[in-house]
Amino acid sequence: ALALRRMGVATALIDGGASGARASGVNFGGVRRQGRSIEQLYLAQRAHGIWSRLPDLIGTDAEYVRSGHLKLARSESDLDKLCAYRDKVSDFDLGLEIIDAAELRRRFPALGPGIAG
Repeated sequence: ALALRRMGVATALIDGGASGARASGVNFGGVRRQGRSIEQLYLAQRAHGIWSRLPDLIGTDAEYVRSGHLKLARSESDLDKLCAYRDKVSDFDLGLEIIDAAELRRRFPALGPGIAG
């Protein structure tokens, strides 16, 4: 709706329920890139660029703060999957970092046992 309006198209945004209920009021949508399939990453990359320009686009940052998140592997198999994903999406510059169990415990001491990385 914002892109259409900026192109001069008269636009109405209609919520499927009460205004601000559900996803439109809970969050700003799927901002994350990590963990998305490659098919979704192309669009997520475009959105990533738009979110950094919110103040210019809508006059406020909308309290959007860009940060990372931690995805935990509970087994070596899970850790192998995370490594494979990192390698598969390396062209997208997601800044993924694989942390082994020892380093993970050093950086995040509140984590309990049973985390592989």
